[in-house]
Amino acid sequence: MKPNRTPNHHMLVAEVEENEQKKVIGVISLNISPIPRMRHSGSIGIMVHKDYQGEGIGKALFSKIIDLADNWLKLMRLELTVFVDNEKAIKILT
Repeated sequence: MKPNRTPNHHMLVAEVEENEQKKVIGVISLNISPIPRMRHSGSIGIMVHKDYQGEGIGKALFSKIIDLADNWLKLMRLELTVFVDNEKAIKILT
């Protein structure tokens, strides 16, 4: 099945190798609005496998996606929606 991505959608993954097999343990995506007047902003989504949370994987993914947004895509605004009770997600941003 072919991914349904566009030039406005970017995704990075974090992997580990266990028993000589690669395993995806984290994913971050950046979606840029296709609306011309909103092209300066992007929306971020992130997931880290429960067994690997608290090891800096989320921070590393954020670092890479912010580098992409700032230095390659020249975005001016990034948005992330976080539930108020998701302490781990809030901590990653501080």
